[in-house]
Amino acid sequence: PYSLLRNPLYLFSLLGFVGLALAAGMLTLVVLVLVFVALLYPAVIASEERALRQRFGAAFDSYLARTRRLVPRWQRVVEPARYLVSPRHFRRAMSDVVWFPAALSAVELLRALHSLHYLRPLLRLP
Repeated sequence: PYSLLRNPLYLFSLLGFVGLALAAGMLTLVVLVLVFVALLYPAVIASEERALRQRFGAAFDSYLARTRRLVPRWQRVVEPARYLVSPRHFRRAMSDVVWFPAALSAVELLRALHSLHYLRPLLRLP
């Protein structure tokens, strides 16, 4: 993923949050997530890039010149002929993302409880 963009975790986390909010039918949450990301990500990314530039110097500058921050360049995909996968690393990666379907399940459970009148809304927006 780092051959496509410099911050794949940030992009895919953003897509996951927006997808979860859309699946929950919470357009207000989509807007809040986008505003939060627009305010937070640039400063965090700039700070990380300063640290990486100090650590890796010209090699990092070369990487910056050919790789975008958040928008992939699909024509620059670099893939090996094979992937060697460590089960331990694979399990760790799966544990990092399993909360997305868990969160969606929780939203659906809350929606079901609300429709069965077990829960009342705390706030009504116009």
